[in-house]
Order: sequence, then structure tokens, then C-alpha cells
Amino acid sequence: MDIFHILLLMILITLQIGVFIGGVFVGRFMCINNKENYVKPQSFLKTSGQKESNNKTIQIDDKKFVTEIRTTGMEKKYDSIGKEQISDKDISSSINKLKNMKG
Repeated sequence: MDIFHILLLMILITLQIGVFIGGVFVGRFMCINNKENYVKPQSFLKTSGQKESNNKTIQIDDKKFVTEIRTTGMEKKYDSIGKEQISDKDISSSINKLKNMKG
């Protein structure tokens, strides 16, 4: 190895050390800024230190409904898909169940 290769190797090692040290400083800077937003976890299995989100309630708008579904332009590949069942129940019982779940 001549002097050129030795200098090139030293420069590469110095650059790698510089990038590592720069990454450490950037990481510490980001960590200091995020300490105020960090929430200590109540349990490791529950949140793992993440902010607890509010439980969102189910909201059902029973005023909107589908009046027509257009299937023009779709390609029919099968004669029947799955089992067909005819039910005596109407959709109002399902809507009432969802309204009761709404609380």
C-alpha cells in the first residue's frame, strides 16, 4: 500500500466517525425536544409509552341510504356466489340494533 491508499483509508474512517458523532448529537437534540410530549406508560402491554387516544364513539347516520346500485360495466364471471338465503326480516330491525349500540 502506498501513501495515497493509507490517506484515503484514514479519510474514510474519519468521515465515518464524524457521521456517527453527528448522528448522536442530532439524536440527543431530538430527544430533548420530545421529552415534554412523552407520556410515561402505565403498563408496558397497554400503550408502550404512546399517548393515549380518546375512545371514539360509533356514529350512525340513519338518514342516508342507498337507493340504486349500478352494475353496468361490470363483468359477470360466475352464475352464483355462495349460498343464497331469503329472510323474512327487514332492515329496520338491524337499524334498531345499531341505534341501541350507539348508547
